[in-house]
This record gives sequence, C-alpha cells and structure tokens, in this order.
Amino acid sequence: MKNKQHNLDRNNFILAEILVGLLLFFVVLVITVKADLSSAETRLSDMVTYIKEQYNNNMKLDIASESKSLMRMIQSVEVLSQQIQQEEKTSDITEELLENYCTISYLTGVLILDENGQVQEKYCSDEVQAEEILSQTDQDVLLDVVDFHEKTYSVRMECEDGSYIDIAANGRQDKPGIVLVYYHTPERYTSIFNHSINSLLTGYSLEHNGTIVISENNQIVASNDKGLIGAKTEDIQELKCINESAVEKQLVRTDYQTIPDYGLMEKGRDYYVYAYMSADKIFAKTPRNMLYTVFIYLVIVGFMHALRWRMLQGHQKEQMRLQKEYTKNLESKNLELREAVFQAQKANAAKSSFLSRMSHDIRTPLNGIIGLIKINETHMDDRELVKTNQDKMLVSADHLLSLINDVLQMSKLEDENIEISHEPIDLGEISREVGTIISGRTAEAGIAFEIGKQELPVSYVYGSPLHIRQIFLNIYGNCIKYNKPHGKVTTTLKCLVFHPLINSTF
Repeated sequence: MKNKQHNLDRNNFILAEILVGLLLFFVVLVITVKADLSSAETRLSDMVTYIKEQYNNNMKLDIASESKSLMRMIQSVEVLSQQIQQEEKTSDITEELLENYCTISYLTGVLILDENGQVQEKYCSDEVQAEEILSQTDQDVLLDVVDFHEKTYSVRMECEDGSYIDIAANGRQDKPGIVLVYYHTPERYTSIFNHSINSLLTGYSLEHNGTIVISENNQIVASNDKGLIGAKTEDIQELKCINESAVEKQLVRTDYQTIPDYGLMEKGRDYYVYAYMSADKIFAKTPRNMLYTVFIYLVIVGFMHALRWRMLQGHQKEQMRLQKEYTKNLESKNLELREAVFQAQKANAAKSSFLSRMSHDIRTPLNGIIGLIKINETHMDDRELVKTNQDKMLVSADHLLSLINDVLQMSKLEDENIEISHEPIDLGEISREVGTIISGRTAEAGIAFEIGKQELPVSYVYGSPLHIRQIFLNIYGNCIKYNKPHGKVTTTLKCLVFHPLINSTF
C-alpha cells in the first residue's frame, strides 16, 4: 500500500513537472516571439528611416542639379533670343547659326517656333527629334510665352530609355514666335544617379538585413536584391501585402508561403522605401532562447529531483532509524516483560515456598497448644498442671502470633526486602520457649526430649527471636520426624566463637 501511494505521488509529481514545463515553454515562446517581432520592427524601421534620409539627400542633390541645369537652359535661351534679335536685323536665321550657338552654349538642339508652335528652324546634334520634344511639352503653357516676353517656360522631360531632356523657352523679341533650347542627358549619364541610389544599399546584405526596396511610381528603382530592380511593386507579393496594410513603420506579416515574411514601409515625397525579411531571420533568437529555457528548466527539474531524492533518502533513513528505535524499545519492553514474568514467577515460587514453610512452622506451635488443651481436659483437677500448661500455651501462642505477623509481611517478601530484626535475645529464654513448644510433639511421638547444659559465655546476643525460634523448631521437627520410636532428642548449646571484648554481663 505504501509503495502504491509512493508511485502515485511520483506520477503526480512528474505530471506536474510536465504541465509546468509546457506552460513555461509557452510563456517563454510568446515573450520571445513578441520580443523578436518588436526588435525586428525597430531594426527595419530604423533601417528604412536611415535609407529614406539618405535618399532624400540624394534627391535634394538631384533637384539642385536639375534646377541648375534648367537655370542654365533659361540663361541660354535668353541669350539666344537676344542674339536672334540682333541677327534678324542683319541676316536670316540659319541652321549654321543655330549649330554654332549650340556648340558655344553646350546645347543639344535649338528650335525656332512661330506663334502657333510650328517649327520654322531647328538644329539637333543627336537622335532626339523636334516632334518628340514638342509632344512632351504643355502646349498651352508653352504658347503663353509668345504674348508674355518676361515669362520663361522650363521643364525636364523623362524619356523611356531612362534619359532626360532639359528644356527652356521664351518669346521672341523681334517678332511673334518662340525660341526653344534643350539639352539631352543620355541614359549612360542618368544611370550614374541610379548607381548612387543603389550605392546606398551596398552595405545591406540579404542574409543579415533582409530585402530593401526603393520604388518610384510603382517601379523598383533600387534594391539590395539586383533581381528586383525594374520590376513593378504590384508584381512582388511581399510589397503588395505591405501596401495593403497602408500603415507606415508597422510590421506586417505576408501569408502567401509556408515560411512567411515580415516587413514594413515608409513613404517619401514621391517614393516608398520597403524592408522585409523571412521569419527564420526575424525569429533567429527564438530557437536559441527556447533551447536555453529547456536547458535551464531541465537543470531546475534535475536539481528538484536530486533534492527530492535526497529528502526521500533522509526520510527513509529517519524511518529506518525510528523503526530500529521502535524495535529496540520493543525488545527492551519484551525483556522487561520477561523479567517481570520471571520476577512474578520467582515471587510466586517464593510465596509458595514461604507458605509451605509457614504452614509447617504454624502447625508446630498450634499442635503444641492443641496437645496442652487436651492434657488440661483430662487433668482439670490438677490446677498446677493446668496453670503450667496455660503458661506453655501462652508461649506457643506468642510464637504463633509472631509467625502470623511474619505471614502478613508478604509484600516485603515480594520485594525481596525482608528486614531481619536486630534486638537483644536471651538464648536461655529462647531455648526454654522452644522446649515448651516442641515438648508436646515429642510427647505425642513418644520421643524423650532433653535440654542439656548450656556452655555459653554470654546470656544475650543480637538477632531475630522469631527466626531463631523457627530455625530451632525446624531442626526439632526434623529430629522428631526422622527419629526412631521411643528415641531421644538432646540439646546442648555451645559457643563456637567468642570474642574477649564481648561484655559477659550484658
């Protein structure tokens, strides 16, 4: 029963450990996942913010460069307008004149338009056609410069091949019309700006920082993943999911694959900066933290098991000690009981022996009294004999009373603590009393009884008169019992040891 209870407690303890371990694992997992998501959100947010700031700086430089280029176009068209006004007075405007001016002013081409925007004269040093340029301009705004000479039209046009054209136009001063100059920057030069944008992402690796994308007009213009440059943002599932959230700097989960990506975006003036990475990079610390948690928990569980085992060992040792102590006490109690039984048996034996002896001792004076009574009954007329017998009966009665008092001291016999009286005894008197008591028995048995001379140096000694009488009566009883018919019992008293210092007149 005890082993069954122990196994039940052990199973409950293990079940509690498993439940606590699962709960701890779940809590740590939730905390670690939230911490990793928060850390990833902060890291990606800081990254896109920094890239946005750097991109803004590049855009400011580009805007400054664009403004500077347009200002140069404006100055060039104003100078050309003045020159045309002067040349118009002397000669007609020729293609050679326009070419010469383009060479001097570092222009790509010049267009002379009438008040309706139709080309009258032109010069172009590359493949860009006048019709292409005019098709990209705002005709209404362009024609306004015909009537307002102080107004200048300037714009930068983006070409499909990635190049751009800076245009400036103002009204002719000599007659109604428009002077338009432009400078075409080829794609090989404009790509330098894009290279400078991509250089912002040079230090960001896909493995450690995830994927970073910069888009303008839904087209990716820069990324640390070269394969994404030039693609549309709606074609990239991760970017599409991030755009659907429409919340800046908030980590968004993309659920289009088994291992989802997490990312966020931040909007610039006319561009977006995206950053996203896969879940295995987002939660890179989670497995390690869970392993640490499992290891620490196993260490704690192992320590608890060791502590519990040690406590059980201590409990078992204590139980064994108590069991041994109980066994020892039980053995001691058994010994005490056996000793008590032995003492009780011994006491009973002593009682039996004492009572047997007392019955014999009591019978002797009692028989003497009965014998003397019978003698008195037959000699009632002999008053002297009756008186003598009565005196003898008193002696026997006194001895019988002493024996009865000794019987009443059975408790002292049980304790084996019999106290022998120590009082002066007249040995002569003792011998006469014993003779009186025993004479009746000797007469009945037909045995002569004689007390001879007493060779005693002193009359008194210290001792117990009762026990001395008992000793004498027992000796005389044996003498009578084992004597021959009509025999004789003679008593002689001698002193075997005498000390000279003893007072003989005691």
